[in-house]
Amino acid sequence: MSLYKRLLVVDDDPTTLLLLELAARPLDLEVTKANDVNRAVDAVRSQAYDLVVLDHDLNGVPGFEVLDYLRKPLGGVPVLVFSGHVTEGDRAQYRRRGVTTILEKPLSRDVLGFAMRRALKI
Repeated sequence: MSLYKRLLVVDDDPTTLLLLELAARPLDLEVTKANDVNRAVDAVRSQAYDLVVLDHDLNGVPGFEVLDYLRKPLGGVPVLVFSGHVTEGDRAQYRRRGVTTILEKPLSRDVLGFAMRRALKI
């Protein structure tokens, strides 16, 4: 069992994955990165996570559809979503799936760190 909280970051952009990893570093989170739906599903089936940070558009698949694949193995784990553009309809889809925090791009490490701390209650 890990002494650290586990974070799964899901995004198809390597630069954003790096930014998310850097934002998590000061929080002493154990980070797993997934750059597509299949890797994200494999990750949540293989271990438990304390937080998921999910891109709204993963290789053309809306994040709320990705979340449909992840939600059962994740249970009530908090999910943060980020995007450059989320419509009100998208926001409604996320709310129905239990997502309460949607961050708008461009993202900063400080904003990400604050959102992660709040979601993890640390």
